[in-house]
Amino acid sequence: MKLKILTLLIGLIFNSCSSNQESLKNKIIGKWAIEKIEFNHKDYKSYLYSNVLIFNINSDISIPETVHFIDDPNSTWKILDNKKLVIESSNLAFKDTFDIKFLKRTELKPRGLEIKSDSIFIKAFNLFDLENEN
Repeated sequence: MKLKILTLLIGLIFNSCSSNQESLKNKIIGKWAIEKIEFNHKDYKSYLYSNVLIFNINSDISIPETVHFIDDPNSTWKILDNKKLVIESSNLAFKDTFDIKFLKRTELKPRGLEIKSDSIFIKAFNLFDLENEN
């Protein structure tokens, strides 16, 4: 009996982690306009050629080309079990593991996203925020 309960609890824990990962993945998919970006604790927005991040459903990511780093069409992203975002890219300004924070919509701004690592901070807003439209 104890073995059945333990097996059930372990199954629920793994299912919960998987659900959290999928929930975060679904929240991040979309086009995000970068409002603020700091690289190595310095404002970096003026070095971007565009200010849009696009997280695609197939785990590809379009990241802005910068003055210092060229575009990498093979960049990818994933969510780890510990709710961290990983971006793999040859563009070193964006290649990192990030903490994720979602910002609620306000009357003046759509849903937001903050991602932060030791070397980069990005605050962005969803370009096509249709969730919970009133």
